[in-house]
Amino acid sequence: MRKVALIQARMDSSRLPGKVMLPLAGKASVLHVVERLQHANNIDHIVVATAEHASNDQLVALCQREGVDCYRGSLPDVLQRLAGAARHANAEVIARVTCDCPLIETDFIDQRLAIIEKESCELTYCLTAGMIFAGASVMTAELLYRLDREITDASDREHGGLPYACRNRHLFNAKEVLPYAALNAYNFRLTVDELADYELVSAIYDELYKPGRPIPIWNVIRYLEARPELSAHNRHVQQTKVNDRSLMESPTR
Repeated sequence: MRKVALIQARMDSSRLPGKVMLPLAGKASVLHVVERLQHANNIDHIVVATAEHASNDQLVALCQREGVDCYRGSLPDVLQRLAGAARHANAEVIARVTCDCPLIETDFIDQRLAIIEKESCELTYCLTAGMIFAGASVMTAELLYRLDREITDASDREHGGLPYACRNRHLFNAKEVLPYAALNAYNFRLTVDELADYELVSAIYDELYKPGRPIPIWNVIRYLEARPELSAHNRHVQQTKVNDRSLMESPTR
């Protein structure tokens, strides 16, 4: 089965515009997400899924310079964008990854991709994961296309169909996959929504990153454990809420 990572990335974030291009250790954040996924074991191809909007032209140009596959679709209709990107890449299984998480834990993605393939699941979900694991969902491409056909609610479509899929998981061959308990016990916020988030992640990259070698997540944990004042830097930032009825892994767009 062809397993494709679809990276949602756009320049017009309301809380931190242009964050996907902000530098981490001298390299754009989106390229760090690409690099981490390139080191995953179960991903065959990577596509940056962005929008047909002039604000994203520089992002597309960066992808072209770096040889990263890029697809442009609807700005507000993220579900349409993801389905189009999946077709573009001839995907059979997709891992939807948000660019909000430049320290995305790829082992957890690998685990779920393997389950989809070996156990014939359509969807893996996790309703309890902490922020270390935020930023990814894994499903078959056929389920993604089904969601694209069936979902009419604009909010569900804006969030890639995942709230709908999780609320209606009893309708699919779905399996909850829990993250590694030892990691999920930490409450470090590693998602980039606001400037304080970026400052924290930037400090981590400045200290720990070596070119071409994604930072192991346990190195991040040990670094933040030793620097409680740094780990508290973005504790005040509130995670964006989708709506009260949504059950999903990553509320970011």
